[in-house]
Amino acid sequence: MISIFILYSNDRLEELKSTIECLYDCDGFSSCQKIICSDGKSNYHPDGFEVIEIQRELGLYCWANMWDASVKKCQYEKILCMDSDRILTKNSLKLIDQSIKDNFFVFPKRLYSLTRRCSTGLIKEIRDHFEEHKHNLIPDHRVYSSAWDAVRKKNPMAGCVGFTKKTFCKSGGLDANYRGGSYADTDYFEKTSRIGMKFLALDINELHLYHDYEFGIRIGQQFPRKLKLVNLWNGCYFCRKWDYDFHSELHNLAKELGVPINSMGKRPLDLQVCKMLFGNNKIF
Repeated sequence: MISIFILYSNDRLEELKSTIECLYDCDGFSSCQKIICSDGKSNYHPDGFEVIEIQRELGLYCWANMWDASVKKCQYEKILCMDSDRILTKNSLKLIDQSIKDNFFVFPKRLYSLTRRCSTGLIKEIRDHFEEHKHNLIPDHRVYSSAWDAVRKKNPMAGCVGFTKKTFCKSGGLDANYRGGSYADTDYFEKTSRIGMKFLALDINELHLYHDYEFGIRIGQQFPRKLKLVNLWNGCYFCRKWDYDFHSELHNLAKELGVPINSMGKRPLDLQVCKMLFGNNKIF
């Protein structure tokens, strides 16, 4: 049996409903512990789910706090973390359950983003008849060779990832210095890799539902400037923390945004940094 926790914010309600409805089609889901971890007060309390609400510190989303609170609530040793906008195939839970073991993180090998909003019925049709619907999908497969290779790309720690409670406790958990939703996963990938933990890609398709973003609406595959600035700051902080030179992808992003990269990521993202990035006291 598996404990499943779903990371959720209130702006993803329709995606969460589709994710849960699709999970009920998965073999073994009825016997799983079901948790929704909400960023702040939740606007959804479905039957059969325990809902926990995590208040923001300094007004900023903290991925580490969400994971910590969720893992503490998990009753079973085997755990699956899911974002609220992800869809798994019907046989996925069984395969994940069979594959989870200590010192490993398991995740779907193939990840595709939907190009538009879809009804739950169409999402199920795409899930179950994948080859017929590739025109609705953009490949966005995880990079799991190293955290460095995965900068500005998807990595094993985001979306759907399975592990044991013992593994999580042994790792020491995520770094709560990352705020705003980006690079906590990249950092955790780096951290767990350095202590010798392994990453196993499973023969599963995972779908990433189309949705809006906290700092504005996604238009096509373009993201709001504020979200890009947050990602740049956290990415530079990640490089400074682990004694890396700034990644070429971060140089490209800084050039795109027109900001000096050496001014970025000098400390964790906090309210004062946000004021400097977005307010009247800009640092560039």
